Formats: sequence, structure tokens, C-alpha cells
Amino acid sequence: MKGKFVICIVVLILALISTGIGCDSTKGEGAVDMMKKVPNAIDSFSFIDIDAMRTDADLEKAYIDLKDSFMENMDYVGTNFDEVDRAANTGTSPMVLEGDFNLDEVREKLEDLEYGRDEYRGIEVWEAEGVLIALISNKLVIVGTEDTVKDCIKVIKDGDASLYDDKDFRDVMDRLPSGIIVQCTERVFPVSFDQYEGLEVAGVSVMKKDKHSMAFTWICKFENRNSASDAMDEIEFSLENDESDEWRKIDVTQDSEFVVVTTEIYIDDMFD
Repeated sequence: MKGKFVICIVVLILALISTGIGCDSTKGEGAVDMMKKVPNAIDSFSFIDIDAMRTDADLEKAYIDLKDSFMENMDYVGTNFDEVDRAANTGTSPMVLEGDFNLDEVREKLEDLEYGRDEYRGIEVWEAEGVLIALISNKLVIVGTEDTVKDCIKVIKDGDASLYDDKDFRDVMDRLPSGIIVQCTERVFPVSFDQYEGLEVAGVSVMKKDKHSMAFTWICKFENRNSASDAMDEIEFSLENDESDEWRKIDVTQDSEFVVVTTEIYIDDMFD
């Protein structure tokens, strides 16, 4: 694989499969639903619909490459990668996993890995070496450090503020189209990781356009319309001169304090 965005995907998948939890396929409600499950005291959010890649013949190579890259990790923990559907990640932790879990099998795996069972606010949790795994239900499992997983439980169970309650993140997410991959970051442009004066939050959604191409849409919220206008040429220049990825049909427009960027990349270039 090449490209900075693909590296983010790889990190996300590696974190997911290293937990050792398998799940059966089930459809979810997407990135916004996942964002409502994580606390607002974070500065980045990533979502990937692995099942959408798995079931799309045009993305078969991309899916197989991901699977092959981490087969050794899966063998070690006994996880079947073909059963992993969707995941959301907030930087290093926590990881929110969505599926149709067989909790008895999950518990057996955790026992084999010498996790200790406990309870937090009525939720079953397992802990080992600084990692906490919460079995919210047979549809939802959360993995991370003790503090971050407990913060997620407070959001889901007690109604604490989620990241979606943050106005800047919500404004960006509500304008993004749904996608196989969604990433949202504070003060950083996703993919290039460039920083622009006045940038509050930027998000990107990636979807398949046709059998040959992936379509990218960025929504960038700035402090005001002037800072948005000032950043447009810099953003376009950065994408046009990106040595990691070969962007096509780059279009940069402004809508008040928002900058909207659309572009395409060949599937073979994105997952090569």
C-alpha cells in the first residue's frame, strides 16, 4: 500500500485485530452513530466499514492485502478477519467494534489471553496489562485503556457528552457524505496532515465512485470565511503536488466558513 491515508487505515485495522475479538457480520448505522459513542475530549476520529470492502468485488484486492498483511497477528489471537465488520478509532484508544458477537466465544478467548473479569457501571469488563475490554452487548465491544473505555461507557450508559456533541465536529460530520472510510481531525487536514491558519475541524469521506475509482470529499471548517478563503489555494496546491498519491479532478470551493474539496484516485493507486 502507498499513501498517507492508507497508512492510517492500516494502523486502524492493526489496532482492531490485535484485540483478539471476532464477530459475525451485521450492518451498522455508520460513522455518525459511532461518533455518538465516544467522548468529546479527543481530537481525532476514524471509521472504516470493513464489510463494505469485503463484499465489493472491485475492492477485493484491497481487502485481501489488508487481510494478508496481518494474518500472523490473527493467527496469534485466533481471530477470523473475515468476521470483522466495522470499527471506529479515536487515535490510539479507544476502539469501538461493531458486529453480532458470540459473547461466550469472546469470553473464552479473553480467558485464554489471561484477562481478568470485572464490572463497571453494570457493564462487563475484562482487563490485562493496561488494556480494558468492555462487552457492552452482543452488538458492541469497546477496547482501549482503562480511562478511555470507562469514558465511553459513561457516554453510552450515562449520557455524558459525546464527540458528536462538539459543534465543530458535528458541523463537519453532518456535511460529509457517508463513506467506506471516514476520518475527522481537529486543526489538521486529513490525508496530508497539513495545518492551515484558522482551521477548526476537517473531515474526509471516501467512497467507491466506479469499478476503477475512489471518490474523496473533504469538509473543512475554519474560524471564519476569510481564513477559509485564504486556505483554498494552499489546499489545492498541496493535493496537486502530493508525491504520495496521484489525485485527479481536484475541485476546491468555499461555502462561508467551510472549504469543500472533492477529488478522485484510482483504486489501484490507492491500494497498491
